[in-house]
Amino acid sequence: MEVKKIPTSLAVSIDNHSIIVGDKAIFAVNTNPTVTGIVRLNIGSDSYDVVVNKGVGTFAISDLEMGTYDVQAIFDGDNNGCKY
Repeated sequence: MEVKKIPTSLAVSIDNHSIIVGDKAIFAVNTNPTVTGIVRLNIGSDSYDVVVNKGVGTFAISDLEMGTYDVQAIFDGDNNGCKY
């Protein structure tokens, strides 16, 4: 018998790619529906924890300064063996 890890993917989307300073940016994190845990969302040089429950999490931020930001999502794993 072979037990394999659950196939997973991680997607992060934003409600509006063009935000005016002071506006709220809402990020949606979506992954396999069996995943529950914390996804670390790196926006520029800052890091935020997003709670993911049954594969879905959201995060809102409204204090971004003018500029372009790199966004990275990291998931260190959960009790189901999912990691990416």
